[in-house]
Amino acid sequence: MYHLDIRRVFTAIIIASVIALVCFFHYLHSNITNGKIHMPSQSYSVPTYKKSNCANITKWAVTTSDSTTLPLDMTMLFGSMKDWCLLVLTTHPSFSPSHLNNSIYLSSEEIASLPYKVVHITVLNSFNRKNIGYLYAIDNGAKIIFDLEENNTPFMIHEALLEAEKSQHSYMSPRFSDRDISENPVWDPSHQTILNTLIGVNKAGQPMDFESCTPIIQQYLPVHTTWHSTSGELQNFEYVHHPKTLAIQKDTFTPYNANATAHQYDAFWSLLLPKSVGRYTSTLWRSYVAQSLFYLIPDACLVFVYPGTNAASSMMNDDADQSVLSKSVEAVKTLTYLPEMFDQFEQAVLHIYRNLLNQNIFSMNDIDYLNAWFSDLKSIGYVFPSLPNKSILWTKDVQLCIMFNWGAKEHSIRTLLAYYMRFFDRIILLYDGEWPNTTEHYIPKNVQYIAISTYNGWFQQKALYRCLKEGVKHGISSIYVADDMFINITKMSDFSKSTVWLTRGVYYNFSNPSEFLSNNSWRWWKEPKGWNFYEKFVRVVNSLPMQWKQNLEAYGFPGKMEAHSIADIIYIPHSLTGHFIDAIDHITNMTELFCEIVYPLIIGISVPESQTRQFEQGNLWDNERKNITLLKEWSEARHYVHGLKLSTWFGRNVWSALMNKQLKLVTVP
Repeated sequence: MYHLDIRRVFTAIIIASVIALVCFFHYLHSNITNGKIHMPSQSYSVPTYKKSNCANITKWAVTTSDSTTLPLDMTMLFGSMKDWCLLVLTTHPSFSPSHLNNSIYLSSEEIASLPYKVVHITVLNSFNRKNIGYLYAIDNGAKIIFDLEENNTPFMIHEALLEAEKSQHSYMSPRFSDRDISENPVWDPSHQTILNTLIGVNKAGQPMDFESCTPIIQQYLPVHTTWHSTSGELQNFEYVHHPKTLAIQKDTFTPYNANATAHQYDAFWSLLLPKSVGRYTSTLWRSYVAQSLFYLIPDACLVFVYPGTNAASSMMNDDADQSVLSKSVEAVKTLTYLPEMFDQFEQAVLHIYRNLLNQNIFSMNDIDYLNAWFSDLKSIGYVFPSLPNKSILWTKDVQLCIMFNWGAKEHSIRTLLAYYMRFFDRIILLYDGEWPNTTEHYIPKNVQYIAISTYNGWFQQKALYRCLKEGVKHGISSIYVADDMFINITKMSDFSKSTVWLTRGVYYNFSNPSEFLSNNSWRWWKEPKGWNFYEKFVRVVNSLPMQWKQNLEAYGFPGKMEAHSIADIIYIPHSLTGHFIDAIDHITNMTELFCEIVYPLIIGISVPESQTRQFEQGNLWDNERKNITLLKEWSEARHYVHGLKLSTWFGRNVWSALMNKQLKLVTVP
């Protein structure tokens, strides 16, 4: 009988396996050497879904098409613009692409195969598929994205404007009254209204301001029909080469669409079209989300460009969307507020989305969509805008107290907070007079508002007292400011936080009643209602403890004391706050004195002169406040300018531009 030798069988198997492995590795080595097999390396290789048609092109136009071919004028336009890439997302199975070398066409099947998370939660034949196109363009190196519709071809893309992403320019800006913006921050003109403003048809329209900014989003407008001949060609070519622009102020919200809109790199995060709202409504809310966060991007602005396209276009296209627009005012008012300083820009955008979710405008689908969008942007290497870094400023552990002596204006409060919250963790708004009824609903959690009677600023020591008491409660220092005047926060970094900062004033002789009472050249010095300030002043001084009198004498009291505009701005460190509180408490318990008399007393009582630092006097009066050149010069050179106020039409743009400049200084890439 034949016996199977197990050992020989195993030996044979082992030998055969070794031979097979040797043959396999020989085959592998041979093919790698010949280039038939490419082994992965540590260097980046271009994914197969990226096409070479637009390699090294940084300007992309993104559109969708449900037709079988693109309009001839679009192919002609991009055929003449070799430094642009035209990306078309098609849905028609019989779509016939043009033969442009600088174009890419993605079918529904190709779109579905792209490696982006939003692909899996986007209806591929919907308007939202544009979001996938934006990602594809960014993934392929886009620095500018022109968002357009296939039936709305731009007759020319103004290169001068698109190339302005790294520089500021001065643009015309519509002027709004405080009442207009307070009641409705949404400026909703038709395209016709904007055109009339730009080409001067409406001679009785609003006067114009000028806004110095960087247009990171540019809405191109349709050419007015009067500029067309019967053949459809432009009658006036001057406007083609010299486009007119209109910049929208940051405290105003204006809808723009996706028909002919250019986005610079810093605005790519805002391209996302929300998912749960209608087609045209999605462009409206996309525009509001973007504009609500412009405060985080110094110098950023939205501009309207005329002329732009050779087809009619409207902001909103149906009655349903118009109803949404009319209901959006209250929702938009909340969008300028951020409850805290975020570590990342994405967190601020998510906060805005959640805000709109809470108002039943967005749904959870939009939140999920946004998170997928952010994940995709990060995976393809997009760099979000940098946020201001407060840790490099003196404002850390410092609260800002603002006393509105003449009543607070809702428009000014929204804008003021949107800027100052980039610098300060805690803000106190004190007001004398009527508080805007609607504003209190939009106050963030780290902002406190307190009603206090100061007789329109005569007794500001009461407001300072309340500010300092809150500082003690939270263990922080305080800077107190009168009204919404401009303060040069970054310039103050030269001062030591352990000292008191105050205004360089005018010296008066407090020992001479006639000199004390004869300062009629300064209107604020006059007594209201005939009150005898000097008699009260003497009574207060006589009541002071001996140590306090000795402290005052070290300043030269009573023959020489500063007493001019000190109450406009003062910084008091936490370590000295208690001394000031005690001094104010003593004086106000005795009587009411004009703040410019009280301040020299409490300063002399509370802190030696060696522990003070002086601001250069920054008060402008009367017509000086309307001198834009003077406002700019003073604001650049001084720590504050009392005449430059956000609530004034002549100061608003200058105030905002200077705050933008400060934000840039503390924004660390």
